[in-house]
Amino acid sequence: MLSVQSANDTQDATSRSYIQKEVTALLAEANDIATTTKFNGQVLLDGTVGGTPNTLTATQIAQGEAVDYMTSQLPSYFVANDVTLTYMSVGQNFDGIVGGTVTNQAIANYPAAEATIRAFGDALASSVWSSWINGDTYAQQIADVNAITTTYNNNFPATNAVGGGGSSFTLHTGAYAGNTQSISIGNMKVANAVGTIDVTSQAAAENSIGTIDTALKTVVEQRATLGAAQNKLESTIRNISVTQVNVESAKSQIEDVDFAAESAKFAKFNIIAQSGSYSMSQANAQPQSVMRLLDSAG
Repeated sequence: MLSVQSANDTQDATSRSYIQKEVTALLAEANDIATTTKFNGQVLLDGTVGGTPNTLTATQIAQGEAVDYMTSQLPSYFVANDVTLTYMSVGQNFDGIVGGTVTNQAIANYPAAEATIRAFGDALASSVWSSWINGDTYAQQIADVNAITTTYNNNFPATNAVGGGGSSFTLHTGAYAGNTQSISIGNMKVANAVGTIDVTSQAAAENSIGTIDTALKTVVEQRATLGAAQNKLESTIRNISVTQVNVESAKSQIEDVDFAAESAKFAKFNIIAQSGSYSMSQANAQPQSVMRLLDSAG
C-alpha cells in the first residue's frame, strides 16, 4: 500500500520521505520477527538452525546475489530497450549495454560485491564482442553468457529463493533407525527475502511494488512448505497411533485372559463336579437303606 501511494505523483518529495520512514520501520519490524522467533531457544527463521550451517561470508553471499540479480534483470532490460545480443554495437561495454542501470543498482544493493559486479560485466562484454566477431548465432551467444553466469555463481554461490542455505530440521518419526523426516525453513530475514525497498521517487516506488510481490510469493511458498510438512507429520502421527492400538490388541490376546471363555469353562467344570458329588452321595445312600431294612426285620 505504501509503495502504491508513493508511486502516485500526487506525492511530493517530502511526503515520499515520510512514507520511506514508515517503510523502513516496517522492514525493521519484519526483520525482528525473523531474528527473534524461537522454539526451545532456537531461532527458526534466520536460516541458521539445523542441517549444515551456511559458512559463506556476507561478501560471498552479496557477490552471488549480485550476479543473480544482474542476470535476472538483463532479459527484461533488453526487451524494454529493443536490444539483442546479435545487434549490439561493437565495442559497447557492459555498462553501456544496460545504461548503467542494472550495474549501478546491483552495486547499490551489494556494495561489497562491486569488484565482482564489474568483473562480471566485463566478462559479458567480452563474450558479446567475441561472439559478434566470430559471427556466432544468437543461441550460441546466449549459451556463452549462461556459461559465464554459471562460472560466477559457482565462485560466489548465491542464496536460494528464500535467501540462504536455510534451516533444516530432522525429526525421528518411527521405531527404527532411518525413520526420519526433514523440514526446511528458509532464511526469511528482510535482506534475503525482500532486499531494499526505496519509495523516495515515483520510479523507485514503482519498482518496489514488484519487489514486494516477489517477497510475498516467497513468504507464501514458505508457508505452503511448512503446511505440507505439518500435514505430513500429522499423518505420520495418525499412522503410529493405529499401529500402537494394533500392538496393544495383540499383546492383550497373548497376555490377558478371555474372561467370558474362562467363566464358561468354570461353570461347566463346577456343574460336573457337583454332579459327581451328588452321584457319590446317592451311591452311598443305597447300602445304608438296605442295612436299615435288615435291622428293622431282625
